[in-house]
Amino acid sequence: MKERALRLVSGATPQRSRARPADTRARAFGSEQPLEAGEVVDRYRIEQVIASGGTACVYRAVHQFTGHTVALKVMRTRYSDRPDLIERFQKEAMALSQVRHSNVVAMENGGVSEQGEVFIAMELLEGRTLRELLEERGRLPVREALSILSQVAHGVSAAHDANVIHRDLKPENIFCASDGAVKVLDLGLAKFIGHDPKQTNDAIVGPIGTAAYISPERLDGMPVDVRCDIYSLGLIAYECLAGQHPMVPDGVWPSRQEIALRQLTYSPAPIGELPPLLWAAVARAIDKDPERRFSSMDEFAAELCRVRHELGETERRAAIGSRPVWSVSVALAPTEPADSGHVDASHSESRPTSRRA
Repeated sequence: MKERALRLVSGATPQRSRARPADTRARAFGSEQPLEAGEVVDRYRIEQVIASGGTACVYRAVHQFTGHTVALKVMRTRYSDRPDLIERFQKEAMALSQVRHSNVVAMENGGVSEQGEVFIAMELLEGRTLRELLEERGRLPVREALSILSQVAHGVSAAHDANVIHRDLKPENIFCASDGAVKVLDLGLAKFIGHDPKQTNDAIVGPIGTAAYISPERLDGMPVDVRCDIYSLGLIAYECLAGQHPMVPDGVWPSRQEIALRQLTYSPAPIGELPPLLWAAVARAIDKDPERRFSSMDEFAAELCRVRHELGETERRAAIGSRPVWSVSVALAPTEPADSGHVDASHSESRPTSRRA
């Protein structure tokens, strides 16, 4: 099992070309350099680069006819002769078209332009990825982390309902928008499953996904189901709440091979000062045995929401317990008998008491 894990994550990374042909269109199609402002892909006019990855660049672009601004993901042209990567783009477009949820990035269009660019047009988001947030702030407050995690869980649960397993959940693929919404990104490694949303054969034949977030059963080439996404989100939850990845206890990132071996053998220590109910949920999500994890992402989402509610109730009770309660003391007029039932409001007054709820 360990030898297989080493083999699966030891793929070599291709070297990037830095050639810059003089012709702009040739440069766009034949090199690793991003497209420039003003160039057109299909009906979308490029404005600026938003992000750059190994196989694609994402641009801010405007539809020439409608004027609608989108995030345009364009595959690097050096991979235009790679059917497997083109299929990955197509798979992402198909997955996004099937999963319509407020916590999953929305797709507008996709295809291949007349010039051969493979692209996907998606909603443009303002904000930053969870990875950027963690790098800036480290450990997140519990309530903030729960808000992010529960939204991710709801989005991935919607994908599972559409028979789509994400398979590449990681902080880089979670976007925290400026308005507080959280969006799941990048379904390029998604797995479409049959009528039974719990089972599908998914033997890994190469280094698919990021080793630091791949479940043990995937590393071992075993059949996988939706619980591999639960494991990945559990690792992300640990990272948000502890300020470090659970497979990197010393704070120094090991090699991909070492990470893979730790996924198979290492059990992370409990997170200190975490509410027991929350730690129990995280620990269950990252259990090495899929049978002991949550049975569905919807169940994990429900547990995260229950923890949020319990913590909120605890905070509310604590706030009430620390706040003085004001009681009204009504004095009866001295000329009226106590049993007459008449109260002279001019003689009533309110005093704070030392009594606490």
